[in-house]
Amino acid sequence: MELHISGEQLLAAVADAALVVDRDGRIREANAHAHEQFGYEAPGLIGRPIDLLVPVAVRAGHAAHRSRFAAAPRHVFGDVRGLFNGLRRDGSAFPVRITLAPISTAVGPMTFALVHDLSESIENEEMLGQAKQDQRRAIGQAERALVRHDALAQAVFGLSLAIDALGTESDPDALRRGLIELSQTLHRLIHDLSEEEPST
Repeated sequence: MELHISGEQLLAAVADAALVVDRDGRIREANAHAHEQFGYEAPGLIGRPIDLLVPVAVRAGHAAHRSRFAAAPRHVFGDVRGLFNGLRRDGSAFPVRITLAPISTAVGPMTFALVHDLSESIENEEMLGQAKQDQRRAIGQAERALVRHDALAQAVFGLSLAIDALGTESDPDALRRGLIELSQTLHRLIHDLSEEEPST
Protein backbone atom coordinates (compact mmCIF):
# COMPACT_ATOMS: atom_id res chain seq x y z
CA MET A 1 0.00 0.00 0.00
CA GLU A 2 1.52 3.30 -1.08
CA LEU A 3 1.33 6.37 1.07
CA HIS A 4 0.51 9.57 -0.75
CA ILE A 5 1.60 12.40 1.52
CA SER A 6 2.05 15.89 0.12
CA GLY A 7 4.84 18.25 1.06
CA GLU A 8 2.28 20.57 2.62
CA GLN A 9 1.08 17.76 4.91
CA LEU A 10 4.64 17.02 6.01
CA LEU A 11 5.35 20.67 6.72
CA ALA A 12 2.14 20.98 8.72
CA ALA A 13 3.04 17.90 10.79
CA VAL A 14 6.42 19.29 11.90
CA ALA A 15 6.43 20.72 15.43
CA ASP A 16 9.23 23.22 14.71
CA ALA A 17 9.48 26.01 12.19
CA ALA A 18 10.04 24.36 8.79
CA LEU A 19 11.22 26.14 5.66
CA VAL A 20 12.03 25.10 2.10
CA VAL A 21 14.61 27.39 0.52
CA ASP A 22 15.71 27.47 -3.13
CA ARG A 23 19.27 27.87 -4.45
CA ASP A 24 18.83 31.64 -4.62
CA GLY A 25 18.09 31.76 -0.91
CA ARG A 26 14.40 32.50 -1.24
CA ILE A 27 11.75 30.82 0.87
CA ARG A 28 9.50 28.66 -1.27
CA GLU A 29 7.50 26.95 1.49
CA ALA A 30 6.98 27.64 5.20
CA ASN A 31 4.74 26.02 7.77
CA ALA A 32 2.49 27.77 10.28
CA HIS A 33 5.11 27.40 13.04
CA ALA A 34 7.65 29.28 10.93
CA HIS A 35 5.27 32.17 10.35
CA GLU A 36 4.35 32.31 14.02
CA GLN A 37 7.93 31.93 15.28
CA PHE A 38 9.28 34.71 13.08
CA GLY A 39 6.24 36.97 13.49
CA TYR A 40 4.79 36.90 9.97
CA GLU A 41 1.21 36.29 8.91
CA ALA A 42 0.90 33.40 6.47
CA PRO A 43 1.89 33.35 3.68
CA GLY A 44 4.12 36.36 4.43
CA LEU A 45 7.39 34.42 4.40
CA ILE A 46 6.90 32.94 0.94
CA GLY A 47 9.19 34.57 -1.61
CA ARG A 48 11.26 36.43 0.97
CA PRO A 49 15.03 35.90 1.24
CA ILE A 50 16.01 33.54 4.04
CA ASP A 51 18.71 36.02 5.09
CA LEU A 52 15.90 38.25 6.33
CA LEU A 53 15.46 35.83 9.24
CA VAL A 54 18.99 36.21 10.61
CA PRO A 55 20.44 39.23 12.45
CA VAL A 56 21.99 41.89 10.22
CA ALA A 57 25.41 41.43 11.81
CA VAL A 58 25.68 37.82 10.56
CA ARG A 59 23.89 38.06 7.21
CA ALA A 60 27.09 38.20 5.20
CA GLY A 61 28.37 35.09 6.96
CA HIS A 62 25.03 33.36 6.50
CA ALA A 63 25.06 34.08 2.76
CA ALA A 64 28.57 32.59 2.53
CA HIS A 65 27.38 29.54 4.44
CA ARG A 66 24.48 29.11 2.02
CA SER A 67 26.87 29.22 -0.93
CA ARG A 68 29.10 26.55 0.62
CA PHE A 69 26.09 24.41 1.40
CA ALA A 70 24.76 24.75 -2.17
CA ALA A 71 28.15 23.69 -3.52
CA ALA A 72 28.28 20.60 -1.31
CA PRO A 73 24.77 19.76 -0.01
CA ARG A 74 24.69 17.53 3.06
CA HIS A 75 22.71 16.89 6.21
CA VAL A 76 23.59 19.30 9.01
CA PHE A 77 22.21 18.44 12.44
CA GLY A 78 22.10 20.84 15.35
CA ASP A 79 23.59 24.32 15.45
CA VAL A 80 24.86 25.87 12.26
CA ARG A 81 28.29 27.26 13.04
CA GLY A 82 28.33 31.04 13.18
CA LEU A 83 24.56 31.39 13.41
CA PHE A 84 23.05 31.40 16.87
CA ASN A 85 20.04 33.69 16.59
CA GLY A 86 16.94 34.04 14.49
CA LEU A 87 15.40 37.44 13.80
CA ARG A 88 11.70 38.13 14.19
CA ARG A 89 9.83 40.64 12.10
CA ASP A 90 9.73 43.06 15.05
CA GLY A 91 13.55 43.05 15.18
CA SER A 92 13.93 40.88 18.27
CA ALA A 93 16.46 38.06 18.16
CA PHE A 94 16.10 34.63 19.73
CA PRO A 95 18.43 31.62 20.07
CA VAL A 96 17.88 28.77 17.62
CA ARG A 97 19.12 25.32 16.69
CA ILE A 98 19.04 24.62 12.96
CA THR A 99 18.93 21.34 11.04
CA LEU A 100 19.46 21.36 7.27
CA ALA A 101 18.83 18.72 4.61
CA PRO A 102 19.13 18.86 0.81
CA ILE A 103 15.99 17.79 -1.04
CA SER A 104 15.12 17.22 -4.69
CA THR A 105 11.99 18.78 -6.17
CA ALA A 106 10.39 18.99 -9.58
CA VAL A 107 11.82 22.50 -9.98
CA GLY A 108 15.32 21.63 -8.82
CA PRO A 109 17.36 21.10 -5.65
CA MET A 110 16.31 22.91 -2.50
CA THR A 111 17.17 23.01 1.18
CA PHE A 112 14.85 21.87 3.94
CA ALA A 113 15.49 23.73 7.20
CA LEU A 114 14.15 23.03 10.67
CA VAL A 115 14.50 25.90 13.11
CA HIS A 116 14.03 25.09 16.79
CA ASP A 117 13.52 27.98 19.21
CA LEU A 118 15.87 27.48 22.17
CA SER A 119 14.50 30.34 24.28
CA GLU A 120 12.55 28.10 26.65
CA SER A 121 15.39 25.58 27.00
CA ILE A 122 17.89 28.32 27.85
CA GLU A 123 15.44 29.91 30.28
CA ASN A 124 14.96 26.54 32.00
CA GLU A 125 18.73 26.07 32.23
CA GLU A 126 19.11 29.54 33.75
CA MET A 127 16.31 28.82 36.25
CA LEU A 128 17.96 25.52 37.19
CA GLY A 129 21.30 27.27 37.63
CA GLN A 130 19.67 29.93 39.82
CA ALA A 131 17.95 27.23 41.89
CA LYS A 132 21.29 25.47 42.45
CA GLN A 133 22.89 28.77 43.43
CA ASP A 134 20.05 29.48 45.88
CA GLN A 135 20.44 25.99 47.31
CA ARG A 136 24.18 26.50 47.89
CA ARG A 137 23.47 29.88 49.52
CA ALA A 138 20.81 28.35 51.80
CA ILE A 139 23.17 25.54 52.86
CA GLY A 140 25.88 28.08 53.65
CA GLN A 141 23.48 30.19 55.69
CA ALA A 142 22.28 27.12 57.58
CA GLU A 143 25.85 26.09 58.35
CA ARG A 144 26.71 29.59 59.61
CA ALA A 145 23.52 29.67 61.68
CA LEU A 146 24.46 26.34 63.24
CA VAL A 147 27.89 27.66 64.17
CA ARG A 148 26.33 30.79 65.68
CA HIS A 149 23.80 28.65 67.55
CA ASP A 150 26.57 26.51 69.07
CA ALA A 151 28.52 29.62 70.07
CA LEU A 152 25.41 31.12 71.64
CA ALA A 153 24.64 27.93 73.56
CA GLN A 154 28.18 27.82 74.90
CA ALA A 155 28.05 31.49 75.89
CA VAL A 156 24.71 31.12 77.70
CA PHE A 157 25.97 28.02 79.51
CA GLY A 158 29.10 29.92 80.59
CA LEU A 159 26.98 32.82 81.84
CA SER A 160 24.77 30.49 83.85
CA LEU A 161 27.84 29.01 85.54
CA ALA A 162 29.18 32.50 86.28
CA ILE A 163 25.87 33.59 87.78
CA ASP A 164 25.73 30.47 89.97
CA ALA A 165 29.28 31.15 91.14
CA LEU A 166 28.46 34.78 91.99
CA GLY A 167 25.48 33.64 94.01
CA THR A 168 27.83 31.89 96.47
CA GLU A 169 30.42 34.69 96.58
CA SER A 170 30.68 36.39 100.01
CA ASP A 171 33.55 38.79 99.24
CA PRO A 172 32.05 42.13 98.08
CA ASP A 173 35.10 43.03 95.95
CA ALA A 174 35.13 39.63 94.25
CA LEU A 175 31.38 39.91 93.70
CA ARG A 176 31.86 43.37 92.15
CA ARG A 177 34.62 42.13 89.83
CA GLY A 178 32.50 39.15 88.87
CA LEU A 179 29.52 41.38 88.05
CA ILE A 180 31.72 43.63 85.87
CA GLU A 181 33.06 40.62 83.96
CA LEU A 182 29.54 39.26 83.60
CA SER A 183 28.32 42.64 82.29
CA GLN A 184 31.17 42.77 79.75
CA THR A 185 30.42 39.24 78.61
CA LEU A 186 26.74 40.09 78.19
CA HIS A 187 27.61 43.17 76.13
CA ARG A 188 29.86 41.13 73.85
CA LEU A 189 27.15 38.52 73.43
CA ILE A 190 24.52 41.16 72.62
CA HIS A 191 26.90 42.78 70.12
CA ASP A 192 27.58 39.45 68.40
CA LEU A 193 23.87 38.65 68.18
CA SER A 194 23.03 42.09 66.77
CA GLU A 195 25.52 41.80 63.91
CA GLU A 196 23.83 41.30 60.56
CA GLU A 197 24.37 38.07 58.69
CA PRO A 198 26.96 38.78 55.98
CA SER A 199 25.38 38.97 52.51
CA THR A 200 26.31 36.32 49.95
